[in-house]
Amino acid sequence: MDKEYYDNQKEKILIVDDSPDHLRLLSSMLVKRGYQVNCVTDGEMALYAIKADLPDLVLLDIVVPIIDGYRICQALRSHDKTSHIPIIFVSGLDSEIDKVKAFKAGATDYITKPFFVDETFLRIAAHLKTSRQKKYLHQILQKHLQEKKEIEDELNRSRTLLAGVLDSSLDGVAAFEAVRDSRGKIVDFSWIVANPLAAMTLGETKDSLEGKSLFKKLPGHLLDGLFDVLVQVVENCIVFDKEHYSSTDGSWFHIVAVKLGDGFAITLRDINEKKQLEIRLKEANSELKYQANIDSLTPVSYTHLRAHETVFRISYDVFC
Repeated sequence: MDKEYYDNQKEKILIVDDSPDHLRLLSSMLVKRGYQVNCVTDGEMALYAIKADLPDLVLLDIVVPIIDGYRICQALRSHDKTSHIPIIFVSGLDSEIDKVKAFKAGATDYITKPFFVDETFLRIAAHLKTSRQKKYLHQILQKHLQEKKEIEDELNRSRTLLAGVLDSSLDGVAAFEAVRDSRGKIVDFSWIVANPLAAMTLGETKDSLEGKSLFKKLPGHLLDGLFDVLVQVVENCIVFDKEHYSSTDGSWFHIVAVKLGDGFAITLRDINEKKQLEIRLKEANSELKYQANIDSLTPVSYTHLRAHETVFRISYDVFC
């Protein structure tokens, strides 16, 4: 809905006055100018009419039967659905006390009887224009709030999906942002996100990692000794893709680090069992070759020994 919609609508004005002459004068003046006009002669009828069909503006006399103008105004201002409606008092009471009381009750404007037709019309038009602009701005605000909510909902869904993917990964996955000094030099890296496996590999939990620096506040972890390499990943966009031995716990990991913004993303795969199998295979091969050399004059066949070596290698390939 746009501003043109409001400009093209016939705005509704409710007149509350117990004087037939004033009702005829005001209603004829407003109808000629294209407004929809409804007239009532007492306060009770006024509240009923407003509840049945919200007007865009109310012209309200103070002295009307059953419920006076002050109480009508206060009632409209106390409800969310009617609090925005412009209320112009049109009254024969012209003392300062009456006007102050009207504005305290929530009046938008105050016109004294007998009124000037042109002046009254200009005031009505001005207040209706202001009301239209408020409605239009409110509509835009509501639209922006709805769009913002939809974006936030989509972002939350994406975060949930990403968290699910990361948490179910068989590899440790983490991302870190560069921490720079006043000269722009990287002095450390701070945690952005990590799945449970990556946090555990670094000897932490997801919650305990948040806000911590990688090298200053997490000493003795898997990535110790790789600071300079990780700086090169960020500054020169190199890809670090190597097997790394952790002297901290004597384990092997396959590490891949790539630049991500002003930081890096990293995957950590535990290859300790693979490396142990490699070591055992090398030891077995060495033993077989040794036995082949010292038993060359015995009935043990070298071909038979080679067969054993092949079995070890096939086992290794299947594992990997």
